[in-house]
Amino acid sequence: MAELTTACVQGGGYGSIEGASGTLSLSTNWLCVTDWTSAWTAGSKRGSDRVLPGLDGVIAFRRRLAAATFDLPFIVIGGYLWSGAAATDLDSARAYLAQNIAHLFDEVFPNPATPDGQRLMSISTPGGALNRTAYVHVLGVDVGERAEGFDIKDGAPQAASLGTLTFSIADGVFV
Repeated sequence: MAELTTACVQGGGYGSIEGASGTLSLSTNWLCVTDWTSAWTAGSKRGSDRVLPGLDGVIAFRRRLAAATFDLPFIVIGGYLWSGAAATDLDSARAYLAQNIAHLFDEVFPNPATPDGQRLMSISTPGGALNRTAYVHVLGVDVGERAEGFDIKDGAPQAASLGTLTFSIADGVFV
């Protein structure tokens, strides 16, 4: 459990999203985004130039970023409950995993009270050298593959599930 948790918290960046009851960190000992790469890329641009019949060249029109959809893979870990308690055996790790998944859904899936249904999301590089934010629409939270057992290093009980957080940014990019 120690190795898995350390790998998650020291991964390729950090982030948070506005949840139903406050800010939810996406780099904790129970929930961890495993690959932030897609969040650092920009959406595609839209727009085109206009060709005028009988004249050379075109009239250039401004390009704008199109809305972009991103998938962030994550792991939910049952070795710790979202409120901080540590699992003492495999049964409590399984129970904590189920509670952590339910907590994740309760926090990010319902539409927020904002008029446009968006919530603030922040990302940063390890060490905090680069920070960006965007207003996002959460499109889905999928939880799939599950594994359980005992940590090789410290023998602690462990249950975990892989998943994907899918969201869109109307502006196309974190700024």
